[in-house]
Amino acid sequence: LDFADGRSFSSWSRSIMRAVAESGIISGYPDGTFRPQNNISRGEAAAMLVKAIGQPVSTGGVHSLGSVYGNVTVNTSGVTLRDTTIAGDLYLTGGIGLGDVLLENVSVLGRIIASGGGESSGGQNSVLLRNVSASEMIVDSIGDHFVTIRTEGDTDIGTTSVRTSSYLEDVTPKGYGMHRIEIDGESGMNVQLAGNIKEVVNKTPASRLVLAQGVVGKVTVDEQAVGSALVIDGSARAEEVNLDVGTGVTG
Repeated sequence: LDFADGRSFSSWSRSIMRAVAESGIISGYPDGTFRPQNNISRGEAAAMLVKAIGQPVSTGGVHSLGSVYGNVTVNTSGVTLRDTTIAGDLYLTGGIGLGDVLLENVSVLGRIIASGGGESSGGQNSVLLRNVSASEMIVDSIGDHFVTIRTEGDTDIGTTSVRTSSYLEDVTPKGYGMHRIEIDGESGMNVQLAGNIKEVVNKTPASRLVLAQGVVGKVTVDEQAVGSALVIDGSARAEEVNLDVGTGVTG
């Protein structure tokens, strides 16, 4: 930690405080200290919340934010966010309900964190990414809903970390889309994939990975995914399958 009194931090807090300091949520006092054992003031708590949330999108409709320095938080359904560059993270929170969120022509220099959304009641995907770029996307529904996400157009996501049961569909052209999907959540997850999937790695024990349709370039069932199942369903095809642990393969 880069604070003058870094040694006075409790051991459990060090990695957390390093993360929030690097993201700009905390900065300490002008003398270089943080004073971790002090009680937090109401103003300090408010400052952290404002920096963490960044610019909120709390009403439905079409929003174009231009260039945003910091984070953006979407906390309601029926939102179209387009023509926006975000220097921080983009949060899709539990407030979006069953979704109906469209991101179009959005560039995220940080991460996309989809912690809200569910299986849309209209049979559509709860979150649609069209011409969206980000190095990382995290799918982790706080309500344990079955999240549905679709990528299309020139969407370009480096790594997608899936930590909750989800349906991911990638209909982007060759060279775009979710380049690497890592399934790394709690035991018993159910993940379904469709479309043009490049690479998927399953690290979750007792999980069920379903290739519903389309072509998957490479599937790896990691040695951590003990007791998991792989289902190659319908017209789906896997060009390469690596099983690092005993796995039931059906379909």
